Parts: sequence; C-alpha cells; structure tokens
Amino acid sequence: MKVLTKRSIAFCLSLFLMTLPALAYSEAEFAKDDQFSWDIYRTGDVQGALAQARKVYDKTVTEFGPEAQNTLHAGITLSNMMLGVKDSGAALALLETLHARATKNFTEYAPIRIKVSVAYANLLGDTGSADKALPLHIEAVTAAEALFGPDHDTTLIFSFNLARTYQALGYVAQSLALYERLATAYEAVKSVENLNQRSNITAQIAATYYDLEKFPESVAAFRKAIPMLVDYWGRNHPRVLSQQLFFGNALLKVRGYAEVKALLGDMRAAATVTYGPDSLFHADTYELEALLYTWVEPGRAGLDKALALMAQSIAVKEQQLSPSHPVLGRPLLEYAAMAGDAGNYAAAAEFALRAETAGFASRDILIKYLVRAAEANQMPYETAAAELFRVVQKASSSAAGFATLQLATRFALNDSEDANSFRQITDSYNFQKSLEAQLFDAISKPQAERDTAQEGVLRRQIADNAVLRSGAETALYRTRTSLADLTGGGVLTVPEVQTILGTEGALVIVDFGDHEESPAFAMAVTEAGLSFAILPYGASDYAAAVADIRAGISLKLGLRGAIALDQPKAPATAQFDFKAADWLYDASIGQVFAINGKRKHLYADLRGPMAAIPPHLLITKPTDESVTDQTASWLVRDFAITVLPSVFSLKLASLAKNTLRHGAPLLGFANPVYTETGETLAGLGGQTLRGTLSPLPETETELSQVAAAVKAGPEAQRVGPLASEAGLKQTALGDYDILYFATHGLVSGDVVGTAVLGEPALALTGGQGEDGLLTASEISQLKLNADWVVLSACNTAVGDEPGGQALSGLARAFTYAGARSLLVSHWPVESQSAVRMMTDIFKRRDANPELQAAQAQREAILSMIDTPKNAAWSHPAYWAPFVLVGDPD
Repeated sequence: MKVLTKRSIAFCLSLFLMTLPALAYSEAEFAKDDQFSWDIYRTGDVQGALAQARKVYDKTVTEFGPEAQNTLHAGITLSNMMLGVKDSGAALALLETLHARATKNFTEYAPIRIKVSVAYANLLGDTGSADKALPLHIEAVTAAEALFGPDHDTTLIFSFNLARTYQALGYVAQSLALYERLATAYEAVKSVENLNQRSNITAQIAATYYDLEKFPESVAAFRKAIPMLVDYWGRNHPRVLSQQLFFGNALLKVRGYAEVKALLGDMRAAATVTYGPDSLFHADTYELEALLYTWVEPGRAGLDKALALMAQSIAVKEQQLSPSHPVLGRPLLEYAAMAGDAGNYAAAAEFALRAETAGFASRDILIKYLVRAAEANQMPYETAAAELFRVVQKASSSAAGFATLQLATRFALNDSEDANSFRQITDSYNFQKSLEAQLFDAISKPQAERDTAQEGVLRRQIADNAVLRSGAETALYRTRTSLADLTGGGVLTVPEVQTILGTEGALVIVDFGDHEESPAFAMAVTEAGLSFAILPYGASDYAAAVADIRAGISLKLGLRGAIALDQPKAPATAQFDFKAADWLYDASIGQVFAINGKRKHLYADLRGPMAAIPPHLLITKPTDESVTDQTASWLVRDFAITVLPSVFSLKLASLAKNTLRHGAPLLGFANPVYTETGETLAGLGGQTLRGTLSPLPETETELSQVAAAVKAGPEAQRVGPLASEAGLKQTALGDYDILYFATHGLVSGDVVGTAVLGEPALALTGGQGEDGLLTASEISQLKLNADWVVLSACNTAVGDEPGGQALSGLARAFTYAGARSLLVSHWPVESQSAVRMMTDIFKRRDANPELQAAQAQREAILSMIDTPKNAAWSHPAYWAPFVLVGDPD
C-alpha cells in the first residue's frame, strides 16, 4: 500500500481546489441584489419587489446553501415582501423555517439568529400568537444586552418589541415598567434620530395608563407624546391624528371638555387635508363629539345632539364600507346605548341588533333593551321574545355546548360531497372578512394614496362573494335543512323547541353576563309560550347561594376520588342549607316558570354560578325550621330533569337518529388496579397503591348488574387488570351504544402518587406503555358513537381547572369524542350509594324499556330520599351529585 505524505496530501488538495469553479455569487453581489429588492419596494411596486426578493432568496439557497447566513438574511427580506402583498401565512411559514435553521446552526448571540428571531417574533405577535412570540423577544433582549449593553439602540428597540408583547398578553404592569425604563433611557440621549422611538414609547405609556383606567396619568403622557409625534411626522400625518383621537377620549375621562372641543376642530381641519371631506376619520370625530355632548349637556337636549352625530358617523361608514362591516359595530352600539338613555328602547334594540350583524354583539345591551322595548309596548312581545331566545343561545360560552355543535356537524355531514359544500360556504365567510379588512385599509389611507379603482374591485368582490355564498347556502339547505342551524352557531327557533318539548316538556335557561353589573336573565319555553325576565339580583348573589348550598354537601364514607390541592382543612357542615336552595329557585327559575303539574320533564340550561350545582336539589316551596331531607320540596319531586350543555343539544337526538347504528349494548370498566404498572398487589409483593386511590370492589357488582339490565354478556365487563387504559385505546369504541366507567374520577389539582394532575382524568389500570390515567385530552381523541357515556365516578362534570367552567372537563371531552349524552357528577361520590343509584336506574329501564333515562333517574333519586337502604342517603350529598347531560332516548 502506498502511504501519502503531508506534502502529497497538500498537492492533491491543491489540484482538487483548482478544479472547483469560482464562486458564482459574491457577498457584494448579494448585498446589492438584496438592497435592490427594497429599492423596488419603496417605489410602490410591491409585486415587483416580491419577485426580486424571491429571485434573490432562491439564488442564495443555490449558491450559499439553505442554512447559510446570507440565505437567512435574504429570507427575512422575502418575508417582508410577502407581508407587503398581505400574504402573512406564507411569510409566517418562511420565518418559521428560517428560525429553525438559525437555531440549529448559530448560537443565541449570533447577530443573524437574533435578527431572524426578532422578525419571526414580530410576525407571531402581529398574527395573534403573542404567547409564542414572548420567549423569542426575551431571548433577543437578553442577547442584545450581553452584546451591546442595556442602553444600546438595538437593545432598546428589542425591549420595545418585548413591551408590546407583554401588553398584548395582558401583562400590563410589566409592559408599563418596561416602557417607562425605555422612556428614561431615550431621554438621557435625546436626539433627532430617536425622536420617533421616543414619541412611540410615550404614546404607548399613555395608552397603557388608559387601559389601567389611570386617566390623569394617561392625559399627562399624551401631552408629552403629541408634540413629539407632530415634530417627527408633521401636523397632518395619520399617526398624529390617530393619537389625537385617543387623546380626546382620555380627556373626556378627566372632564377636559373645552380642550376636547378645541381638539376636534384641529383634527377635522387636518383630516380634511389628509383624507378629504367625510372620511372614516371624520366619522370617528363625530363619535367623539357625540360622547362629549352626553357629558356637557346632560338631559334630552344633549342626547339629541349626540344621537344626530352618531347617526352622521354611521351614515359615513355605511356609505364608505357596508352596513354590515365590522367597523360599524362600535358606533351602532353607542347609538343603541344613547337611544336607550333617551327612552327609545325599540330604536336601542334595533341598533344593537344591527351591531350584532356587524359582528359587534353585546349580550348585555341586547337583553336590556329588548326586554324594555317589550315592557314599554314599543316592540311586539313575540318579536322581542324570539330575538331574546336567539340572543341567549348565542350568549352561551359553554365549551361543552360547542362540543355538542361539533358532534351535530358530524351527524349532519356524513358524506363527503355535502361536507365539501359546507366547507366552501364556511370558507366564503372567511374570504368575506378578508375582503372587508382590505377595503377598510384601502379607504383609510390618506387621500393622495387612495386607489379608487382598487376600492371598486374590492366592493365588487364583496358583493359577488355574498351572492355566490347565498346561492350555495340555498342549494345545500334545500335538502339538508339541519345545516342552517350549524352555520348559525347552533341556534334553534322557539317553534322548533316547542315541537321538541311537546305538551309535557319545559325548557328553562338562566344566563349571566361577564361582569357583576351585567343583567342576569332567565327564560322559560313550553308549548304554550315563552316567558322571560331580567333577574332581580347580581351574579355574586347567586354565587353566594350556590356556595352555601355546596357547603352543606359533606360525605362521611369512602369516596371515588383523590387528594385535591385545594381541599378544605376541615370538613364542611353536614347540615344542608334549605333556605339557600329555596331562595335560589325563587330568584331564578321561579321568576319565569310556574309549576302546574302538566309539565313532566324539565330541560335546564343553567349557566354561570348556577352551573355549579345539580338543579335537582333546588327547593320549589318556602321552607321553615321543621323541613327535613325527606319533606323538602325538591325540584326533582316535580320533574325528570335533563341538563343541557346548550339549547341546540335538544336537536342532537333527531340528528343522531339519521346515523345508522348497529352497536353492541355496553362496554364497561370497573375496579381498576391502581398500582403504577397495573399489576395486582399479590404479583408485586405488596406494592402500594397510587396516592389515595383505593380499590372499588363493589363497582364490579355494579357493572355486572348494569350489564344484565341491558342484556350485555360477560365480555362487555372489563374489571381489575382488564379495566386498562391500553385495552380501551385498542378497542373499536364506536361499536358500543353505552360506555360505562365505574372508577375514580380526578380533577385538575388532584394528587395521584407524586403527580399533580394538570387536567381531569379517569383512573384505569396502567401498563403496556400507559400510565392508567385517561385524561380529558386523550378522551377527546377517541372515536365514539355512543348514545350514553356513564361516568360513575366523582367530579366528572367539573372543568379543566379548579373553579373552572362546569360541564367541561371530562364531559366536554367525551362529547367531542362522539357521546350523545352523559351521566356525570358534580362532587365526589360515596361509593356504596353510587352503586345503588346506578343499578337502580338501569334496572328500572330494563323493567320498562319505554321509560326515559331522566325519568328512571328521577325515580331512583326519589327511592333514595324516601326509602333509603341507609338512612344517611336521604341527604342530597348522596342522591344529588349525578346529572344527565343530554338525552340518550
């Protein structure tokens, strides 16, 4: 073998290098080409700039490689050009790729990595992902401080981006502290060059103080910011005008009325130069002046002037945009509030409804003025009632209700052709929003920059899209009428609900707004009609009554639960608060619904604080000191009760019937093994149980009896080691009509072994790569086709976190997965009484197949109250926790 010496290696290497072609694309050529992209962009030829930037980027990939510094730099330029043509999706995808390459190949202090991270973070923030942008901005600031120092221009600019991100995420105190530090740093080196940064920071400080409702501080900051903005941009610049408008609103808060009036004159003169007469900006000044008159001329005279100005603003915006454009929402709502103050409730309701059409709905204003218009005979009662019924359905924010809507969509769209048509209609709504946003941007430009031809194209596109969508909807809904409900967000009409309820059913809704001053509202629907009322108390009063009721729920025996982080130090009193249950019924359902013996089935959509208790334990008649568990007038004595995640879930049954079903009757899981591995204690030499999860041998009997009642064989019963999470995930769950879980139910914050749960879960047998905790997120990925999922466990109706929204958590997850109805619990259940309750329900259904599930539950509850096997079971802690969500019949 010939051995190569160092000299021969060097000679061979020199020969190899001589054969390489000369570098085809130099650093200087790249820099020149990249700059040319920006030169084209500044001429206004955005499409040309995009084409040039794409050409440069492709060339750098070829010549330097996809991960080279020059390629990353060219990619940033290309992403900016994509943003210039409003293709934020493509820009975001490109920056995501560039960021991955930069992170892989460069250290966190490399300038190119910092530059890519900042560009990516800025776009994430601009597209609504400030949470993802935050760590990138923090990394950029940290690197800049290390490289350049805390007061370097680059560090300050990165810090400004970080402060804006804090503000977007609601970290107002952090953003304000950072803005004020930046202002101090810039003041120390005040210059003409940093005037723009100083003015922007001071304006952000003013806006932040406004958000904090510190209006004097906001006004003081605006007084500093406005002159700097004028010095940098000029008197008539849009940036100056927009900040002056904000300043005017802040001045109103401190009663600077004379200054607002003078400011209005200055702004309109400048706006006429910049935008021309009757611009969108002029319309905004009319709104500010209208608000001014409500302050300086209290009474009808001031309201009349304010209404005229608001009408003028609305007319300008309707003429420039369209009657349903989102920009119309705020002035329409302002007009509604002013008309209501003037006593014209019908007009207030009309304009609030128009605001809703523009995508700016206010549940509080709509309810307030629709009710008042009906009471004052300014609107037909039936008209107001129908609108209120629609509004209260739309106002529901229940996650479980949304899950029901998704399930209904699956039932309705069970073939690909209709599914594609429905998606096209949905896409057209999104396209409409995009076009409207483009039109708003186009006509908001200064007069000299407006392109009236392009504005005309956008208006025609909006009109054409609306016509096409309407035709597509008409064609699709002609044969698939249920889809109209889905595009409306799952809203039913009063006649539809009355048909479903029949002569013996009743629907009650109790709804709360987002604030303590929001009106609490109740509504009842029967086949005889509809009644509604604004309730006499605030949300905190109802929450206090609910807390008093739940304080009386105390269990003495073993529970199907675990240790919760927030459990009280001492047990609650076992004495049930009968008066609180009586008051709560009278102050809510009793305001709109009278018990007459004719109604047999009550469907309850209870929201806000009232969602935290089962409606069964409300008391319908006044109580005194002699009342007992067995003599109280519990609501369940009068009705079979079904809890609704949303009003639309009433229609889910009819949609589900259109889906072919050939399922086995039952698949059940009971008495899992709670060791870490899922093996039995005997096989592990005495391994301890997980945390406080104790065995539940009685649930095997419970499952066996339920299985017998529905004619399911032994193969349907998975107990002990067979009640495994792995086995469940390996089973075709869509083949079963009923899924039954008799185990421990866990909520967020529960401690299992050394783990603290971050989401609700059911405890099953572990092993085969599974931890035995079937979490809500895992449940939502299952494929079910079940009429009924029974969670004979604890806390299965509560939310994803302590104090979270009721009827979410496990209930929501199972609905997403495909369950039409559920039986779930509001608090930890005592095991023996739970066995009695569940087996009794299914035995009654077996004895009478025509018996509705809600009626079977009612009879089982009354049996526990009146003839309990254990005297303690008459207490509502034992018979009340389970609620039927949806209707499996």
